[in-house]
Amino acid sequence: MATDTLAEIHSATNPSFHESVVASEFFTKGSCHQLAVALVSVLDNASVVAIYDHADEDGNEADQPRLVHAAAMVGDRILDIEDFVDREVWIERWADQARDPNFIEYDLRELTFEYTSPAHMRFSEEIAARLVDFWGAELNSTPDSWASDPVPPIATRA
Repeated sequence: MATDTLAEIHSATNPSFHESVVASEFFTKGSCHQLAVALVSVLDNASVVAIYDHADEDGNEADQPRLVHAAAMVGDRILDIEDFVDREVWIERWADQARDPNFIEYDLRELTFEYTSPAHMRFSEEIAARLVDFWGAELNSTPDSWASDPVPPIATRA
């Protein structure tokens, strides 16, 4: 089978979920941490990273920080459903979605993320495998050979 295009990966669905649930939204609007877990399980030397918002809706310190987005970091780049970009580009993109952003790189022994259900795990693992296949050449190359222009974001975040 030929490698999927990024558009095919973004539009992928899973029979366990409603047909309108596509990967691009599933993994940017609530299940990004599950994709991050699946990615680090198949990538050598990858770690889970996340942006948290430490402020509540009024701008005060939140009792519990809110997860804004999670992904897998490989070297100095970060892979998620949208793209594989430089760490600083990713941080800037997602920190804009928080009032008081904080970037965290997890030690895998400290990771608290888990799959919501077996169906979530299967969909996360399927999409992770397809992303790794799509980005394979860049994932296995050196930073000097990485593209300088990131793929534009595919989802508008509220």
